[in-house]
Amino acid sequence: MPAIIRRYRDRAGLSQQQLADSVGIAKSYISALELGYRAPNLNVLVKIAAALGVRPGEMLDAMVESADDALRESIRQGTRRRAEPRLQERMPGNALRHGTF
Repeated sequence: MPAIIRRYRDRAGLSQQQLADSVGIAKSYISALELGYRAPNLNVLVKIAAALGVRPGEMLDAMVESADDALRESIRQGTRRRAEPRLQERMPGNALRHGTF
């Protein structure tokens, strides 16, 4: 996702500050989005898309495609990790096994 927001921002010819001002959020938030430290909620994504002059669905499609490509590459390299064991470590008792999660 980070590369997608940056790509659309660059195409629009906007700086992070200009985009932030247009959307009504902090420049640091735009930076965090582009670095992958944060993910926008739907409301913010719609505002960002409007400020960049694209349909929100177009951005979502690009984000999904990018995530799919990253997953395929990870699988190809054999580095895919299972999320369930890590999640299970943080769950009380056997919540995942008993369907209480």
